[in-house]
Amino acid sequence: MEDIRFERLKKLRLEIEQDKRKIEKAKASFEEKMAKQKEEFALKLKKLQDNLKAKEIKLKEEENQTVLGDVEATNISPEALAKLLDILKTGALDESLKGLGMRADELKPVKASAKKMKGETEINEKKND
Repeated sequence: MEDIRFERLKKLRLEIEQDKRKIEKAKASFEEKMAKQKEEFALKLKKLQDNLKAKEIKLKEEENQTVLGDVEATNISPEALAKLLDILKTGALDESLKGLGMRADELKPVKASAKKMKGETEINEKKND
């Protein structure tokens, strides 16, 4: 009679050990799958970031080419361009425009572009020094 009682305990202990091994195996499988997904996600994220950076570089190059093309089309010297940008940036052109019947606020986009171009010109000049 005692053997039957111990047999049941032995059987339950064996089932518990088997269940523990199943749980450990499931955990290991889960961790392996998560590591793989994390690695795949990291690769996708890097690819997206690289594509974004390439597009930003391309945009900057095209902006620079557009500005350069516009400047070259005017046949103006770099010195004269810098002076013109200074005039636009400081607003000295406003008075001259009044005589032509134009308002200074009509040039705000031009002045903003001039400030940006002047800043880029100064940066490029510093890089060349």
